[in-house]
Amino acid sequence: MKGMANVSLPMIRIADVMVTVPSIEKQREIIELEKKLVEKEIEADKLFADQLTQLENLNQAILQEAFQGKLVEPSKNEILDKEHFLKLIENEKSELTSKRKYKPLIASEKNEIKTLCYNIPKNWQWFRLGEVAFFQEGPGIRVWQFTKSGIKLLNVQNILKDDTVDYLNSDKYVSEQEFNEKYKHFQIENGDILWASSGASWGKLAWHKDPGFSIMLNTSTIRLKFFSKELFDPYLFYFLKTEFFKIQMIPQLMGMQPNFGATHLSRTYIPIPPLSEQKRIVAEIEKQFAKTKQLKEHIIANQQATGQLLKALLHQAFEVREKDLA
Repeated sequence: MKGMANVSLPMIRIADVMVTVPSIEKQREIIELEKKLVEKEIEADKLFADQLTQLENLNQAILQEAFQGKLVEPSKNEILDKEHFLKLIENEKSELTSKRKYKPLIASEKNEIKTLCYNIPKNWQWFRLGEVAFFQEGPGIRVWQFTKSGIKLLNVQNILKDDTVDYLNSDKYVSEQEFNEKYKHFQIENGDILWASSGASWGKLAWHKDPGFSIMLNTSTIRLKFFSKELFDPYLFYFLKTEFFKIQMIPQLMGMQPNFGATHLSRTYIPIPPLSEQKRIVAEIEKQFAKTKQLKEHIIANQQATGQLLKALLHQAFEVREKDLA
């Protein structure tokens, strides 16, 4: 065994190992303590889980207030005129759709979705998402098209639950030649919102920040952004996190496996205030979310400290002094 990194104990030597055995009374005490510590650990884990759930509910309450016009004071001197606004953004909309080879889509209305719309401030307007936002879903890339290098493909697993992206946790590519011939208009651009559109984790989203190499959309991924600079993309980002957006998508589910596309997105409604108010709303959301993030970090730190304390108490119980031995 000399020079080996992993040293094992032969079966024949196990009999020579010294084991400290406390009295039977002490053994019973240790067993009873271990049971109590396990119960305490279960109780603590439930308490921390409940606290994290309450924090998530608080975040949703913040978003609900924001998109009902209750988080910040509505603009008194600015009113969003829907008809004028749609004309105002038409040029930017045409330019973007031409550049990205995209045909705007507004699918037929669904009454069960339309009836979900609620009262909003007088200076706001309801829009179909397809009227104001660009969204493009990835093409269906087949397994035989994958290559070991070339243009990186965005996968659902790249979009993490904490609203960030890890492009290095997958290794799917298409060749540069095929990309240039067929898929160049699916290249993700800096500032696009990335959205997971299928599977159990549908709804995950993140901002795309240029990682220094090209990435294109793939199956089950969608990129979004507003058509115009008259709209604030972070406002759209936070809207996509709301329960209100999700409950508009759920009635459109077909079958057991969630699988959404541009048609489903185009049927949803988004409440929009004037631009200056969009920016104030986003600023307040981020201010409140920074506070809840601190609370979450505090809860997780307490959970880890509690777990370490319970383990230390159990370890201490096995440190039997000579006077405790029979």
